Amino acid sequence: MRIAIHTLLVTTALASGCRIGFDSNPADETTASDAAPDDTAPVLDSPTTPAKISALRRATQVEVGGSVNRLLINGSIMYAATTRPTTQLVVFDISSGTPIEIGQAITAGAARNLAIAGQRLYVTTATGGDDLEVFDISNPAIPSKILGIPAADTANGVAVNNGRAYVTSNSLGDDLEIFDVGDPTSITKLGGLNLVNVQYVNALQFNGNQLYVAGQRFAAVDVAVPSAPRPLSDFGFYWYARDLQVVGNRAYALEDNNNNSDQLRIFDLSNALAPVQIGAGRLYDSYGRGIAIAGRYAFTVCAPQTNAGGEIEVFDVSGTGVPPLVARASLGTDGLAIAVQGTRAFVGLANNSGPEIVVFDILP
Repeated sequence: MRIAIHTLLVTTALASGCRIGFDSNPADETTASDAAPDDTAPVLDSPTTPAKISALRRATQVEVGGSVNRLLINGSIMYAATTRPTTQLVVFDISSGTPIEIGQAITAGAARNLAIAGQRLYVTTATGGDDLEVFDISNPAIPSKILGIPAADTANGVAVNNGRAYVTSNSLGDDLEIFDVGDPTSITKLGGLNLVNVQYVNALQFNGNQLYVAGQRFAAVDVAVPSAPRPLSDFGFYWYARDLQVVGNRAYALEDNNNNSDQLRIFDLSNALAPVQIGAGRLYDSYGRGIAIAGRYAFTVCAPQTNAGGEIEVFDVSGTGVPPLVARASLGTDGLAIAVQGTRAFVGLANNSGPEIVVFDILP
């Protein structure tokens, strides 16, 4: 197995930390970009998120008891994949804007990633046993495990499409595995692929029926024949991507490196099999961990190389070139996960014997 190396109104005033690299003139950093915003660029339909964002305000926080590796919102329910020793899958009601824990479940190991399809929740874990687990969430307060199966290695990313679960890992064998989950009580592996040029595969997303994976490289994969998936194109990162979001005909990848190279990358997917990079920026003294897209904005969280603590930052990604920073806030510790709904951003943090979920108001 390969090992990956790894306030309370905050305005757009810039400071050192995990911010995108722009022109060297700090006074221009909040507005300057390589190209004007493209009003035709596809964006996520999020009508309750402000059309213009100017600031973030820390609203509330929740102690979880372990690192929060992933957050997934489904209506008024938020699922958290955590390292909490007792119950790694934690369920919150967020209808009031403040997360209220209403349910939990034990997973085979530290929970890493989440995907939902219908009334089923798919969880990948850091274990040598059930690396992929399926839960019945018809009653979100009582997640019920249906089945768990091993993957080629400790599982990272998971996506579900048309009755199939796609799981990525850092395996020397099949970095990408495809499972038939039509009957969750009897899951079978359909095929796999050794992504030689896409190591440390952490994230994957579908755009329609087209699969994209992100690791050391960003690649489109043909999965029409699940027994024989084929990589169709790829784009190399300096190190490897931690998270990936696909919205409309654009993909947004967040890279984990601190080597003065671009880490937030934006791809045009107009030609689905030949992604073209149309925007990028650098995160200074930090490692990108999680990204969420809402409207014309990308919300990112990071874990700095220094001990200064992570940040949440918001960028306008509607144009091309270098995306301008519009808001930022300190987290106090490493940021690992991000989810956005309406006028609130939910951030998952590394375990710091304090709150591991922090909620921010998004201000116009």
